[in-house]
Amino acid sequence: MEVSGATVGEALADLAGRHPDLKRHLYEDNGGLRSFINVYLGEDNIKTREGLDTPVEEGAELMLVPAIAGGSPHA
Repeated sequence: MEVSGATVGEALADLAGRHPDLKRHLYEDNGGLRSFINVYLGEDNIKTREGLDTPVEEGAELMLVPAIAGGSPHA
């Protein structure tokens, strides 16, 4: 889906604005991105760049990847 924004944070805000039910899954009550949501700009995790302030060029691809943990050792 296409979103707009000059930064990752602006692009995610646009996404959440278009799909309000996503907001509670993406953001903490204090407005910060949930810690288990990993955001990639191309192949780079934004945590290794400028976080939500990472600039986004037109046509760039963002990928949201929720961390998955848990399971049973007796599977």
